[in-house]
Amino acid sequence: VHPGCNTGSGGYTTTDTTIAFEPIALTAMACGDPQSQVESAVLGVLQGDVMFSIDGESLVLTAQKVSGSGATGLVYRIS
Repeated sequence: VHPGCNTGSGGYTTTDTTIAFEPIALTAMACGDPQSQVESAVLGVLQGDVMFSIDGESLVLTAQKVSGSGATGLVYRIS
């Protein structure tokens, strides 16, 4: 995973509608804004149980719990 500045990895399991993310281990590079803000928002969504759907060429992730960042979802588009 590359959420903004650092890189890392973590495990996950899936059902038909959710992805359950295990804790993500990241490198510890010092990042300035806006990269650190983006990274914090992305990591705030990618934890615990996350609902997902595929809409055309987009993967939509919606957090069931949000901690700190205020972000509630992410959209990844294939281009």
